[in-house]
Amino acid sequence: MKKILLIVALLAVGLSAVAQDQFGTRYSAGVNYKVFKGFHLTASEEVRLGSDFSFDRSYSNLGVSYKINDYLKTALDYDAIAVNKTSGLDWRHRVSLGVSESLSWNEFRFSLKETFQATYRVKDINTLQNPRTKLVFKTRAKVSYKPFHSRFTPYAQAELKLVLNGANWVTENGSTYTFDGHNDLYVNRIRFQGGTQYNFDKQNALEFFLHYDYLIDKDIDASRSKGTLKSITIAQYPFFGLGLGYTFSF
Repeated sequence: MKKILLIVALLAVGLSAVAQDQFGTRYSAGVNYKVFKGFHLTASEEVRLGSDFSFDRSYSNLGVSYKINDYLKTALDYDAIAVNKTSGLDWRHRVSLGVSESLSWNEFRFSLKETFQATYRVKDINTLQNPRTKLVFKTRAKVSYKPFHSRFTPYAQAELKLVLNGANWVTENGSTYTFDGHNDLYVNRIRFQGGTQYNFDKQNALEFFLHYDYLIDKDIDASRSKGTLKSITIAQYPFFGLGLGYTFSF
């Protein structure tokens, strides 16, 4: 266990040399309560830090999940999100609905998860640039390996994130743009993640992971008063992250 913590520290120091805003860490703690077989209640708190280890954002989560059978599981989650901005905390409320399909083969487990998210921003925003409620669809493929009599469960996964209602500006002549509503659909993130879970016992577990993101951000600058478009910038860049989380199950 000490080796895992040492690896986390060394990777954090090494990756902190990555360009500003292209590296971050996240730390979480949560509880998982089994109400009855297949039905669980969860609560967790996650803090994310930027490349200079300053506070970036936090997630306060409450969730419920139900395992229908050995192959199918559903989950409903709520997150209160606080994003650190120069003007103060930017609060957001998120609801997520997920469905997971899984299959076991020997010591391997394969799963596919689809998640629909709706995130509402509390502060006043320019809706010509972003929707007040952002809709996202995510799909994730995962494979994990649980060696017999081992406390480690290593895994690898890949995830695609799709924005469903981005602000859309259209043009017919290439020079004059008009706002066409929140109907722009585009891939916002591709993520590859690998990690392992370490089970101290049936109640206490620690997870460590490293992820690589390829991000596609669309930055729209539009005048709210005039209803005109100033510029659209599409930025594509990598992001590296480290995570460490603890879960208590009972």
